Amino acid sequence: MHYFVEYLSFLNSLGLPSQFKKILEIEPHKANYNNGWRGLESLVCLDQKEELYDVDIRYAWDSVIFQQNLIDHGWSETILLTKKLEDEPNRHKVIIYLCENSTKMNVRQKLAIVPERFIIGSYWQTISHCYLLLPRKHPFELKITQKQITSVSYSDKSNFLTTEKPTHKQKNAHCLKTQFFLPPDTQRIGEGGLRTKGLYKTSRDKLPLISVITVVFNGERYLEQTIQSVINSSYLNLEYIVIDGASTDNSLKIIKKYENQIDYWVSEPDSGIYDAMNKGTIVSLGSHTLHINADDFIFDSQALEERIKESLAKEKDLYSLNLLSSILFYRLDKKELVKKTPKQPHKNRDMNILHVPVGHQGFIGLKTSLSIFDTSYQITAARGVIANKTSQEKINLSSRTIAICRSGGISYGFNPKISTEIRRAVSNYKNIKIIFNLFWRDTYAKLLQLAKVTGLIKIKKKILG
Repeated sequence: MHYFVEYLSFLNSLGLPSQFKKILEIEPHKANYNNGWRGLESLVCLDQKEELYDVDIRYAWDSVIFQQNLIDHGWSETILLTKKLEDEPNRHKVIIYLCENSTKMNVRQKLAIVPERFIIGSYWQTISHCYLLLPRKHPFELKITQKQITSVSYSDKSNFLTTEKPTHKQKNAHCLKTQFFLPPDTQRIGEGGLRTKGLYKTSRDKLPLISVITVVFNGERYLEQTIQSVINSSYLNLEYIVIDGASTDNSLKIIKKYENQIDYWVSEPDSGIYDAMNKGTIVSLGSHTLHINADDFIFDSQALEERIKESLAKEKDLYSLNLLSSILFYRLDKKELVKKTPKQPHKNRDMNILHVPVGHQGFIGLKTSLSIFDTSYQITAARGVIANKTSQEKINLSSRTIAICRSGGISYGFNPKISTEIRRAVSNYKNIKIIFNLFWRDTYAKLLQLAKVTGLIKIKKKILG
């Protein structure tokens, strides 16, 4: 157990936010995903304030590690859905990289503390990344060869790029013509990405091209985490499209920072979120589209890859399926998450509009003419697309979590416009059952809002407590 002392001495020499007094556990690193790094060991430490630290030690050889700090936290559903009890000690996460010169670090050591707004759930109170340039003295064994580095690197994503423009081969009945670029716009601020450099991607027999689309307008608060979650996906055949609505904050600066990982981006005015989502859909080359907006993000690095593999194992022809997957919904006010598992769609399209079977963040939709959003609906157009597609096309449901979305979007909470738009969408009032259900939904929402305002909910809790 002498190496416990060595490890403790090493950690306390780094100038981390806390000094450790004890190492409680040491075990091999469990992470399966390695993008520019390989895990060595994982430690659980106790600091002088009796707070717990989960410490990951990693060996790194690629600069891509600096584009993972806002998403590579080692999250799992168990961790995220766990609520911290009042009497539990605070828990923190520290990731330590032992970096080769190939990472292009220009300093001997640096510490990056993840801003609080990017930390999801209540399991970890803080998350930090410590980068150490080799060579330097450390007590860990770097048992890895160049061959092993190559085998775990995802740099082979570049093998899916081609200079040849893909031919349009849509394998479904409702073909949607793809545009390689959006039409010129006199108000356009900028355009870029790999596609503007003559590099394209296309679907392959066993690896369909999935187009992930992010729309943003003045979304600098969370946009970088969203981008990192997509570009660090371990699914190889993925293209990323970002549609910016002429942001006036730092959104465009963030987009340009990741330009070499984005297939196509454009910044220009639009007529709303669904107009922007349509632009992204039209220029997507994938057989399927997934809309991850600027305050959403893909759950973990392997989520998308495992979901595709799971579906291929059940259905050989993925080009005929829409994939419905779970999402985690993060309530910002309570700092807690709720798992939203997709429901079996109803045979009645109108019922699917009222009770949408899945959020768009969990909907990997087959790209067809039904994928276009009706922009006359300002809030509920996504419901219409999902309802149309699930009632007319084949689906595959899974409880696997694909994405996390934060509360606060345009369709979140009680908004009378939502009910107005749903009424208009459900067959022009012809479906009496739908309207009846909608009436009670509105009434319940109003009563709930009234109870919160008058304090009735708090009184009820005190009586029951």
